[in-house]
Amino acid sequence: MTAATQKDYRVMQKLKAKPWLFWYGMRGLAKGAWYRVWYGWVLRKARIGSMFRVYGPCSFQGPGKIIIGNDVHLLGDMIKPVCLATSSPQARIVLGDHVGINGATVVANQSVRIDDHCVIAAHYITDNQNHSLAVDRMTNPDAPIETAPVHIEQNVWIGTLSVVLHGVTVGKNSVIGSCSLVRQDVPANTLAAGNPLRVIRSLDEKQ
Repeated sequence: MTAATQKDYRVMQKLKAKPWLFWYGMRGLAKGAWYRVWYGWVLRKARIGSMFRVYGPCSFQGPGKIIIGNDVHLLGDMIKPVCLATSSPQARIVLGDHVGINGATVVANQSVRIDDHCVIAAHYITDNQNHSLAVDRMTNPDAPIETAPVHIEQNVWIGTLSVVLHGVTVGKNSVIGSCSLVRQDVPANTLAAGNPLRVIRSLDEKQ
């Protein structure tokens, strides 16, 4: 049985157990289609793939571009709204295929990339400091703000209330525990958590 067939089987079993999920899913698809028309075709600030689902309040903000792959869902009706925000015209937020985001805020001044099969719980990802560290930051509009791309590689799960800061790469298959502050790169296939963040153990790709 292929991975796609296994997924279809799991979906059918879930629908048999909870038939009301069918209508919940259709509502998400309908709202996703509206986002594709409004943000993609009318405002031209997003490129959205197939099977896009939106549940609850979600917002796309800023002058940059949001690129979303296939089979992505944004869940804004369980913990808090989803917000994808760009703060410059050249900024890009890229979500790969089969990504799920539940109540997270993603802010990009340059680039935030989340690869395929990632699960992102309610937390905050940013590729910049938001405010300068200079002492004259409140009076000097040119005070420097550090910016560096963020890359979340394939099949990463980030737990709720975590913060991922600028310049970080989280390696594929890794898990970030809840309430973690991610200020440095995380190796692939690891479980990491805490503030300061530390690697707890390796994860076997076959687990």
